Amino acid sequence: MFESAERLKRQFAEADQAGVRLSIREKLIREALEPHKNKPRQLRRAEAFKYLLEKTPIHRYDGELIAGSIIGLFPLLTPQPSFDSLLEEADSHIAGLLEKNHAFNTGRALMEHDFDYRGCRLQYEDLKEISRILSGKYKTLSCQAIFSTLQQFFSISPQIYSTTTKALGGTKSLLKVDAESFLWNSANHLAVNYGKVLKHGFGGLREKALKLRLSTSDGEAGEFYDAVEICLTAASNYIRRYEGCGHLAEAPAKSFRDALQLFWFTHIIMATAGGIALAAGRFDQYMLPYLQADKISSGEALELLCNLWVRFNEPRIGAVQNLTIGGMTGNGQDGVNDLTYLCLEAANAVAMPYPNLSARFSYNPPEKYFDACIDTVASGHGQPALFNDKIFVKALEKSGFDLHDARNYCVMGCVEIMIPEKMPSWEFGPSFRFPQILLRTLREKTNYHNFSGFLFKFKQNLFAEIDRLFAISKDRYRDLRKIGCDPFGSALIDNCLERGRDFYRGGAVYPAAIGAWGVGLGTATDSLFVLKKLVFDEKELTVDEFLEVVNDDFFNHELLRQRLINRIHKFGNDVNEVDSLAAGIADAFCRHVLKHRGPDGEFYLPLLASYIAHVNAGNSLGATPDGRKAGAPLSDAASPVQGRDVSGLTAALNSVCKINFSNAPGGVAVNFKLPEGFLNNRTGRERFKALLKAYFCGGGAQVVFNLVATKTLREAVDNPEAYRNIVVRVAGFNEFFHKLDRKLQLEIISRNEQII
Repeated sequence: MFESAERLKRQFAEADQAGVRLSIREKLIREALEPHKNKPRQLRRAEAFKYLLEKTPIHRYDGELIAGSIIGLFPLLTPQPSFDSLLEEADSHIAGLLEKNHAFNTGRALMEHDFDYRGCRLQYEDLKEISRILSGKYKTLSCQAIFSTLQQFFSISPQIYSTTTKALGGTKSLLKVDAESFLWNSANHLAVNYGKVLKHGFGGLREKALKLRLSTSDGEAGEFYDAVEICLTAASNYIRRYEGCGHLAEAPAKSFRDALQLFWFTHIIMATAGGIALAAGRFDQYMLPYLQADKISSGEALELLCNLWVRFNEPRIGAVQNLTIGGMTGNGQDGVNDLTYLCLEAANAVAMPYPNLSARFSYNPPEKYFDACIDTVASGHGQPALFNDKIFVKALEKSGFDLHDARNYCVMGCVEIMIPEKMPSWEFGPSFRFPQILLRTLREKTNYHNFSGFLFKFKQNLFAEIDRLFAISKDRYRDLRKIGCDPFGSALIDNCLERGRDFYRGGAVYPAAIGAWGVGLGTATDSLFVLKKLVFDEKELTVDEFLEVVNDDFFNHELLRQRLINRIHKFGNDVNEVDSLAAGIADAFCRHVLKHRGPDGEFYLPLLASYIAHVNAGNSLGATPDGRKAGAPLSDAASPVQGRDVSGLTAALNSVCKINFSNAPGGVAVNFKLPEGFLNNRTGRERFKALLKAYFCGGGAQVVFNLVATKTLREAVDNPEAYRNIVVRVAGFNEFFHKLDRKLQLEIISRNEQII
């Protein structure tokens, strides 16, 4: 890799290890909101945005080729708290909650990148150690429950816990927005029109907003244009604070270097304001004209791209940032170009978690593109994720999106599918844990005469849960429509300026997408098949007898558990009788979700994905009929259960292909592990390429591969400092292995190394 990028990586590593850093973002936001509390909400929000950009300390790295940093928001906390004082504070907090009979739950444990980004008052590893110590003291509480509680206690960010929550079937979900406590909403899970910024500059966009303001009477539209003008001026002034970059404060980009720099300024401004999971959209499409018009060499362009790739990994920047390449254009032509290949080279050279690179494949992609993607897969850092246009274009069009826009989809966050530049922030709806609903069905006092009756009841319970949680969650989206606003993000989303409305309030071309997550498909499938064989077909056990075994976590039934694991067919081995169950669950879930729309036309989009929910959901779930013990992870996303796909990669992919993914427009994650070095020879690469082509032709929607040896991962668990550069694919995102929670590490280790 280029020395300039390596130098930046070293400086990032030093910053990452510089100790506890307390975010001043929330302090600045509160300072800015208070003096403007009597102004309309849009103007109040804009003034706070302006103040934040004015007061954010500017940080420059030695020899940087692209400027723009978030690290100034995280100055060192002085004095540094001692571990003992933090432990005492945490102990007192947990004891106080127990005295009040507080209902602890495992919740969603933040990843290290999320935790740091929030500006917590202690190091991530310290929190894990404190949680382990206190779980030994308070025997009734799991380490996970304590960790989940303390991460909230030590966070100073209003962005996680600023909304009213209510229990939903044992989980916590954001339900109702409080106008005063919901102080700050920003460009989260959003793909703005970066190309518009590059073409017109912030000055050009502001001029357009001012012209539209002149033809608009006072009222909400007038407030919107005034708020946009404040934000765009603030963005220009922020850029001027970076010496040597003033020419980009107002003007459009003229060169490839300028285009990359203006892109990054736009991205870092949204991140500074609190944006996370920001999608770069179809980067190789809107950035290509600047590469083509420039006289820059491919080597110089690659060096700039490598520096940009490293910048995505600055400590404490909001994850999970996705960048899409390849795929068809809006008119149906293949969009792979020279910049596509340079992006793959940059990802290969930098070998860091971000950007989360998503490679789309059109109906007829170039052979060279397959080879270039395989080169990057072979580098062994979980990049890129491969997406099949045949599936997602069809899925989006069926869901109500224009064909041209469907062809122009990008990937956001982990694997979420959205139309870039034309949609508001992606909203996250409830997750549906298939194994949990299966256990609920099993515990109902119903006399099931056959397996078909049980399966029918399981699906009815699933539908009822979808209806129930959607009905409750609609209140949140109604409230967001009333009070949500992000004038800067809205200025960069198509139609908002023309309509004079914030994207939260109907300004964008399309309504928001609300993701509905289907979790634990493989676990539920294997469990159903076990019930079919042992209870209904062979009648070896009654429903009540089997339920007793499961409720006891297979205590004194280890031989039976091993039989369930090893002697009964599992999803992922190309067995039609099993795979049809997975296809049926997925189809029933997706079709029922797609029947719903939000209160203002929002799209409910089903996903077969999990982020880290498969581990967190497993923590609080009892044993399942497939032999899984209580507390163990569920299967991740749409993948088979870890370690149960034992017939090779071809069989595993054949099983996955039996699912109709054209009913899952929200996104799909399928993860597999290959032997390290398998793609280092021509024979392995050719077999792998042929298998990928067959997978896409057969209806596979998405797939991604880890190539780090299981032996190496086990060594990395015991000696993390010696393996700090290992990057792995988790479920829908990449991360340094040493930064993962121990359960996530072990879950990845438990996946099979597939043979072809």
